[in-house]
Amino acid sequence: MALIDDVKRILQAGFPGAKLELKSIASGRVTGALIWDGFDALPQIDRQSRLRKAISALPVDKQLKVSLILTLTTDEKASLAAA
Repeated sequence: MALIDDVKRILQAGFPGAKLELKSIASGRVTGALIWDGFDALPQIDRQSRLRKAISALPVDKQLKVSLILTLTTDEKASLAAA
């Protein structure tokens, strides 16, 4: 299974109802955004901790290929899109 598929599966399980905007980049890494309203009122450090915990379900070699993943709410994503 491709890395991006593994990451999607894990994030969908850990963040029910989340919208995933992920892509594979040339280096074989996965990057993108995790948009989930469950992040509302959570500081970024807590969001990233939850993301990290979910990603830790992957084998270490795959964890190391997960690059930047933004953690946003739907409203935050909309604000970025409007800017």
